[in-house]
Amino acid sequence: MGYYDQAVSALIEGIYARGLDKHVLIVVTGEFSRTPRITFERSTGAGAASGPAGTLQPGRDHWPLAFSKLWVGGGIQTGDVIGATDKRGEDVIERPCSAHDFLATIYQHLGIDFAKTTLNDFNGRPIHIVNNNRPIAELAPKSS
Repeated sequence: MGYYDQAVSALIEGIYARGLDKHVLIVVTGEFSRTPRITFERSTGAGAASGPAGTLQPGRDHWPLAFSKLWVGGGIQTGDVIGATDKRGEDVIERPCSAHDFLATIYQHLGIDFAKTTLNDFNGRPIHIVNNNRPIAELAPKSS
């Protein structure tokens, strides 16, 4: 993680040093969080990180109930924490935001009207790119 932290820090410092922080939005995220507790499962033996089949291995599976994202630049107000989890990091207890809220926020920053923009599915039917969600208000660009 040291290399990752160094790269992300350098990117953030670079956009601010060049005055690009009003125009460039950086979002550091993953697809899911990880379970708050280490679990032990039997290995299937498949994959580079797997032990021999049947070996009891520690790990942390996908956990979609609570996760973190880092937002920097794009003219947003930085330095705040939005929402909170319980003391174990298992469940959101304050200011929940959905994956669709996340996407709506990105589209808003890109100037895409997500409420009206559709893509056709495989049958040619228009499907909205984001449904029934709103951008995260705390991440709206700050007034100049």
